[in-house]
Amino acid sequence: MMIKKLLEQLYMIIFQPAKTWSELADEKEEEIVDNDSFFKTYLYPVIGIVALLTFAGVFFHKKEFSVELALRLTINALISLFVGFYLASHLLSEMMLKFFSDKKQYKLCQRFIAYSSALIYVMYMVLALFSGYNFLLLILLYTVYIVWEGAVSYMQIPEEQRINFTMFASAIVLLSPFIIKWIMFMTMPGMKV
Repeated sequence: MMIKKLLEQLYMIIFQPAKTWSELADEKEEEIVDNDSFFKTYLYPVIGIVALLTFAGVFFHKKEFSVELALRLTINALISLFVGFYLASHLLSEMMLKFFSDKKQYKLCQRFIAYSSALIYVMYMVLALFSGYNFLLLILLYTVYIVWEGAVSYMQIPEEQRINFTMFASAIVLLSPFIIKWIMFMTMPGMKV
């Protein structure tokens, strides 16, 4: 039941971002106080599904199942998503403090990054099962629209600053997991697949 609700939420964020951001904005004040439930009901399960599908995906696109390869791919996905999430949250929080707000809003930024990354999480799931379709990564540019819709209703960015916020936040959301993956590959050659 929790998985169904989670997948519905991912679907809504991707296909109806304006409506979903408004709904999330209505709930955010009470939820930000209890950030643990956000991690337990959204972020950890989503990344867990990505890890599970990444591990299982080796069955679908390799002739022989290799536990070593499955573990490497899973570790790559987990590290790039988790560390990318925390890096993006920190960068967005610092950007908000410097350009858009007078106080630090780290928990709010964590939620915004996690929800804005919905398409990235789904893309990791799809590519885990269908590894030869890397051209689908172009769809990730739609994340800019998801961030655009969340800027005003969720993050309370003034309309005149919406474009600047969208450009910076989109770059942070899109690049953080890939930068972490690139750093991993450069520093740990054994993690290359």
